[in-house]
Amino acid sequence: MSLEAGRAVANRFWREQVRTKQRKRWQMDQWMGAMHWFLHWLEICAARGFEVRSLAERLKGAIESAGARRGLAPRTRATYASWVVRYGQWAGSARKAMDPAAGRDFLTYQVEKRKVSFATQKQALCALVFFFKDVCGMEEVDLEVKLHKTPPRIPVVLRLEEVLALVDKLTETWKLAALLQYAAGLRRSEVMSLRIKDVDLVRRTITVRQGKGDKDCLVWRDLQSGFAFDCAA
Repeated sequence: MSLEAGRAVANRFWREQVRTKQRKRWQMDQWMGAMHWFLHWLEICAARGFEVRSLAERLKGAIESAGARRGLAPRTRATYASWVVRYGQWAGSARKAMDPAAGRDFLTYQVEKRKVSFATQKQALCALVFFFKDVCGMEEVDLEVKLHKTPPRIPVVLRLEEVLALVDKLTETWKLAALLQYAAGLRRSEVMSLRIKDVDLVRRTITVRQGKGDKDCLVWRDLQSGFAFDCAA
């Protein structure tokens, strides 16, 4: 949850972080002095029109606002914001972050030095293109980065016995969710967002709401082929 710096947040921080522990008097005096200094600094910045948010906070807010205007899904906005924040921290300043050449260097670093997967490279590229076009207002953006596909690898897959042995070690709180996720092939976010009314034991169906692509899906039990999916168009 993002909170705007101010007296209300300072009071909450004091109650939830400072007063919750037994501290000596000189420590409380230091905390109080620091909080007074911070609030006074905020007042000076507000009076002179200075920006008090960090570069990361400004970038995240800009991506969230632009994404909401474009109608992007919340998960897409969060993914783009995460990449742009990392890019801003790498660039070090707002001026440099607005330079497509810096974006090209950042993506080149991800491809050549970090050797991230092709899907991750594409995700970072889409996030920066969105940033330069929809936040910075640039009409044409060509970051001139050649993405490298990762050679195919043989996946490591657990046997059914290994999966059941692993699930058996879970507490009862998580065991049902794990079994449901494994049997129905649900994503973690889809399992965590399930409600009681989404599970129909009579029809043997599970309704997944706002899944990937912000689509609703119906998962049902087929006695011959196992679980099947039907997603809304």
